[in-house]
Amino acid sequence: MSNNNINNINNLIINDPGVGEGLSWAGTTAAWIIDVSPPNRSNADGDLNLYGTANNIHLWRPTLINGNLTVSGNATVSGQNVCLQNGTNCPVGGISCPDCDVRFVNVTGDTMTGGLTINTAGNDKILLRGTQATPHTIWLGDSKGVRFWDSLTGELMRITNTGNVSWLGSLTAGSIPWARLTSFPADCPSGQYAYGVEGTLKCSAPAGGIGGGGTATQVAFFSGPSTISSDVGLYWNNTNKRLGIGNTSPGYKLDVASGGATTARFGTASTDGVVIGGGLGKLTVGTIDPIFDINGEKYTTYVADFAGGVRTETSEIVILRDGKYVIDFDELEK
Repeated sequence: MSNNNINNINNLIINDPGVGEGLSWAGTTAAWIIDVSPPNRSNADGDLNLYGTANNIHLWRPTLINGNLTVSGNATVSGQNVCLQNGTNCPVGGISCPDCDVRFVNVTGDTMTGGLTINTAGNDKILLRGTQATPHTIWLGDSKGVRFWDSLTGELMRITNTGNVSWLGSLTAGSIPWARLTSFPADCPSGQYAYGVEGTLKCSAPAGGIGGGGTATQVAFFSGPSTISSDVGLYWNNTNKRLGIGNTSPGYKLDVASGGATTARFGTASTDGVVIGGGLGKLTVGTIDPIFDINGEKYTTYVADFAGGVRTETSEIVILRDGKYVIDFDELEK
């Protein structure tokens, strides 16, 4: 029946075809063949099989479908069911396709579940890139971990595959475990320190500490139970080791200046004394009170009388010797 037409065939039956037998439409070359046969034909090279009461179709070779493909039942790829659009028939944990270049996941609305594995030969396994002129990029790789990148400023943040995290900006977190802290921020006021209580950082002044402040070259003193202050009236010259009281330019080891009648006082008790030069020094003063004490004995100063413009000595204490008036201490009364 070669090169003849068969028309108006209502039923074409091929009884019990064997191996290599069946119904085929052959083109001009062996590359274009359509075979239709039951499964017992066992034709390993068959491209299309139609058989059974379930209207099954087997496509053994890669098939190109230019139009829409509608599957009433389940679609199976390499023995695995493919999820339907309505989310049914999806195995728990996603689907793997070892012989396919594409992995299958479950997608419901804007949610994707199941497993997704993207593996490349390079270090960067997944690359999420923006579409702007200066996009932000997220890199996920095996050697560099997770990297957040900006084309203008460079790397913004990195989570390495060794567990380290680095970033350019500030860190805001609800809580950080105490064991993870390696330094403290400078949030405590001046004079206070940061310390931990049951995993919480607090600021406090040292227990029993001293506060306050002062000025260089001024002597510090307590202005309160735990407060130190200074005043210009107490001046210390550390270069020459001199102390000035009411004097900011002391010329002596102790230089006391006052605007009142008393310039210096050394002690207030009646038994206090002043030692000059280890007891051998000299006291030079402008005046001495009429009554003064030397070694526990009282003395009085001498005052001469004058009459008619002529000096007259009436105390018999001052005598003329070698043309000069001198005090005769032998006549002094103690």
